[in-house]
Amino acid sequence: MRGTERRSRPATRLLPWLFASLSSAALAEPGQFKWLAGLDFSSGRYGAAEDTDVWALPLTIKYSRGPAVWKLSIPYLRMTAPAGTTTSGGEVTPGTGQRTTASGWGDAVAGLTWSLWEQPRQGLLLDLGAKAKLGTGSMAKGLSNGENDYSLFADLYVPVGAFTPFATLGRRWPGAPAGLNPKPVWYGSLGLNWKLGADDSIGAMLDYRAASYAGSEPRRELTAYWSHRFGPAWKIQPYAVAGGSDASPDWGLGVMLIHTP
Repeated sequence: MRGTERRSRPATRLLPWLFASLSSAALAEPGQFKWLAGLDFSSGRYGAAEDTDVWALPLTIKYSRGPAVWKLSIPYLRMTAPAGTTTSGGEVTPGTGQRTTASGWGDAVAGLTWSLWEQPRQGLLLDLGAKAKLGTGSMAKGLSNGENDYSLFADLYVPVGAFTPFATLGRRWPGAPAGLNPKPVWYGSLGLNWKLGADDSIGAMLDYRAASYAGSEPRRELTAYWSHRFGPAWKIQPYAVAGGSDASPDWGLGVMLIHTP
């Protein structure tokens, strides 16, 4: 049965223990909140005959305490797509009906990242993390597949003067929507950040995720960004995305506004 399969997943068993054990070690440290809001647009056919256009207004809160960073994010979505299309956690499954528009809250994402050390060791910084995509959006509107996804990952940074190469390697356990039989997959990214000055940096990263379902394609995306600090507590980060497979949008644009009180 599906419920039995979900309880048997190793990530489902491991995540609550990981969140609790990592969190307890940071309770003695002072904490800090960070607020993020953005506007994102993506468009693609995802292997279908017509485009799926998605506007997203992601709202995120981060809380840092010691080496731990807790994160909770939820997007407000407006999707124009063929009837039967589903978007869930940024992943689109196209439909085949007449194009319609739906809007509402999408799936929430909760995460925890733990820095193994605050200063580079042998020129390296390493973070470990866990996150869960929760099926909180409306299935009737196509804004969620109703399933929870779980991931474990590691982030590596290599500061070298003004340049910081970075990489991510993770393992994802996707939920099982009706009619699909997903499998755990590896995902990762490679990128480079270039600090131009005290307030500005630019960068790019290439993301890859293996196909979760039989007959689907891996996800490949290239993102370029510019980050600008315009006050002691404010930062803005516009970005552009180009997709490289039917599992990715053809293109996308967005901007993030970050406030650290």
